[in-house]
Amino acid sequence: MDTPSFVLSISGIAVSAAGVIIALVIAKRQTAESGVQQEVLIEVSDLTRENALVLGELRDRTIAADPSIEEGPDAEPDADLPANAQPLIDELKARGAKLDFERLKWRKKTTKPPTRGNYGWFVHSDADGERWFVHSGRTTSARRAVPMERIEAWEQNTPGVSPTDIRLDYRIGSGKGSHAWYIETYDGRTFKLSKGGAGVSGVTVTQVDTD
Repeated sequence: MDTPSFVLSISGIAVSAAGVIIALVIAKRQTAESGVQQEVLIEVSDLTRENALVLGELRDRTIAADPSIEEGPDAEPDADLPANAQPLIDELKARGAKLDFERLKWRKKTTKPPTRGNYGWFVHSDADGERWFVHSGRTTSARRAVPMERIEAWEQNTPGVSPTDIRLDYRIGSGKGSHAWYIETYDGRTFKLSKGGAGVSGVTVTQVDTD
């Protein structure tokens, strides 16, 4: 295959962190055997925070190991738009993203401090508040990211932060319903962003003690 990938799909059951660790071991073995980076996509019916954290870090490691990460204009720390947005847009459309594709707003994912690398892009529009992460390298991938409403609530409730402080974001649960999102920052803090419940209609931002 020109762009080898390994897809593990688990549906209809809840999984434990052990299942995700097994997937990591398999992915590492596949990488060693083929000599190229494998893209591991894992779909689960119910995610705990631990599962989601492992999966989020796996996605980031997959991107970081992509041999194309330091190539092209998208690798520049100050890039403000993808050099070739069309493959990213095509992937978003294929995934059913509810975005206004005529008014997309892009933000490059960076490290802190900023370093050169094609780490991908966050994108949103004013339609439905959806926010996505997309990356194009050896393969093109897309996933949901923290919705704009929750990003804005996090910024309003946490003095001095901005989206560039986010090292990792992930959601617990899957499917329909309002599931909690988590943000982990480069300075080691973790925030839970939940919506609704117990008579609350807006977004609740809680700093989580992970010790």
